[in-house]
Amino acid sequence: MASYKTPGVYVEEIPKLPQSVADVPTAIPGFVGYTEFSSSNSDISVPDLQNKPKKIGSLLEFERFFGKAPQLTLSSNGEPNNQFVTYDSIRLFYDNGGGVCYIVSIGDYNSKNITSTKFTEGLKKLEDIDEVTLLVMPDAATCLDASQLASVQVAALLQCKTLKDRFAILDVKEDFSKENADDQIQAFRDGIKTEGLEYGAAYYPYISTAYTYNGFDFSSILGLIMKEKYKTSDTQKLFEQLFKNDISSCLTAYRALRDSQQIQKYINGKTNKQLRPCYSPANIDYETVKNIWNSGEPVKEFGIKLEGKDKEKICGEKYESLKSANSEELKAYILSQLPPSVGDEGLDDTRKKEIAAPFLQKKVIEDLVGEQINKDDSLYLSQNLLKINPTDKDQQVKEEALKPFIPFYEEYEKALAAKASIVPPSGAIAGIYAQNDNFAGVWKAPANMGIASVKGVSRMINNQVQEGMNVHPTGKSINAIRAFSGKGILVWGARTLKGNDNEWRYIPVRRLFNYVEESVQESTEWAVFSPNNQNTWTKIKCQIENFLTNIWRAGGLAGATPDQAFYVNCGLNVTMDAQDILEGRLIVEIGMAAVRPAEFIILRFSHKLQEINN
Repeated sequence: MASYKTPGVYVEEIPKLPQSVADVPTAIPGFVGYTEFSSSNSDISVPDLQNKPKKIGSLLEFERFFGKAPQLTLSSNGEPNNQFVTYDSIRLFYDNGGGVCYIVSIGDYNSKNITSTKFTEGLKKLEDIDEVTLLVMPDAATCLDASQLASVQVAALLQCKTLKDRFAILDVKEDFSKENADDQIQAFRDGIKTEGLEYGAAYYPYISTAYTYNGFDFSSILGLIMKEKYKTSDTQKLFEQLFKNDISSCLTAYRALRDSQQIQKYINGKTNKQLRPCYSPANIDYETVKNIWNSGEPVKEFGIKLEGKDKEKICGEKYESLKSANSEELKAYILSQLPPSVGDEGLDDTRKKEIAAPFLQKKVIEDLVGEQINKDDSLYLSQNLLKINPTDKDQQVKEEALKPFIPFYEEYEKALAAKASIVPPSGAIAGIYAQNDNFAGVWKAPANMGIASVKGVSRMINNQVQEGMNVHPTGKSINAIRAFSGKGILVWGARTLKGNDNEWRYIPVRRLFNYVEESVQESTEWAVFSPNNQNTWTKIKCQIENFLTNIWRAGGLAGATPDQAFYVNCGLNVTMDAQDILEGRLIVEIGMAAVRPAEFIILRFSHKLQEINN
């Protein structure tokens, strides 16, 4: 009651409408997985975040606190070792419409002891975060085996069932060594048990992202090539084979490497002299040869061994007479002085030029490295390339120089990049949930929607395969991700894991109830310790009815009128008896006719007989 002490006229407004119900977020996922760094990084403003939920609002913010994707390497069986996929999942989340999310980093990329316990502990950290409405664990599907993954997924479903304010997006463990998906789907169904199935949905198969994957470890791919193509593990032998009779490749490699300071020092020994210009075969013309020739005696420069003093004398005299000659004359002289084992003077100039090319290239290489090559060219160059132990920067230069000349390298790198791009779909699905909720509402099924930044799926799902995924005797439905011609990659399913249950079969129904329950719960806290009488009951009832009316008007509830769409009951001898009031209980009963998706569109056609008018 207001206190009036000064004479006058006072105005008071009496509110008749109840307090409004505030919408709670519906698509804020909590990601649990491994990141580049989980403890303090070089940025002193970034705290230790291991096993500590961190709220972020963008990919840039994620990169600041948790880093980027791991360096891709190859496992012992030659497959990309892309077990840590949280970063790519976050990218897919934002590319598909995601906004705010929480990150629980349970370790970094150097973590060795990866167990299901790590993930379940991370999930527990999200229990106290009321804002979280989705649980996503993509790393669990790639880091754990099927049985361990099942234990984590069971823990996620139980958390959702207990708290009743969140929904789990699960991945089916993919085994690429198997031709069909039956075994891994069955293993998934067996592993998730029976508790809390209405609070989760599973998606299959994995998706191939459109992101660029490079930076594979050079030696790993090289080892794979040796293993599969050359049937050897001896790197030295491989290089000898690669560079045999291919001085052109070696020249180009050296040219690419010459700007690397570390490699330059190795090639030049302890001297500081600059590397001489490196000529590729295309640049080796006879003007270049003439310049090389003019630098000294032919016997010394080219290593031509002339037999007999008379021939050596003739050679020297001829050289002196040709110092001022044109390039054609010099060419003819060089060809005439080739050792007998290389060719003979009876060949035409074109053939002689082809025969002379390796000889000239050898001279250019000798000029480049500052020493004469006395061994087999391929052996010498392969040995020297392998001996180089450069810095990280120089290593990249070396690798980029060598890649073009290793057969199958580019082919393998592309194939491995394609495999590395395959990740579990849960991150993208979480983004689609957010997009769907923002533009259509939580009551609309997050299905028949295209997935952005995706170029394919790990397995093609047809109608026959999806039948067994969508409808199963166990009721554990799995939603398909399918590639349709002309339409792209679509989410083609909207069932919970309780797919045979008429009440909780569909994802939007379960999530709508989660949304309404959480919104009403938070917005009615004002009534705690209020008088448990008719006035309070009426206010609460009106408050909830107004909220549900708005949902009905937006298309979230079925029925031609609000009375058909929902009901709200509260009162003595309605929802409570005298004993309830004596014990301080105020009971409100809410019923909703949730809209359900049209999963099957059935068009029935029939002939209509002609009518004859008399």
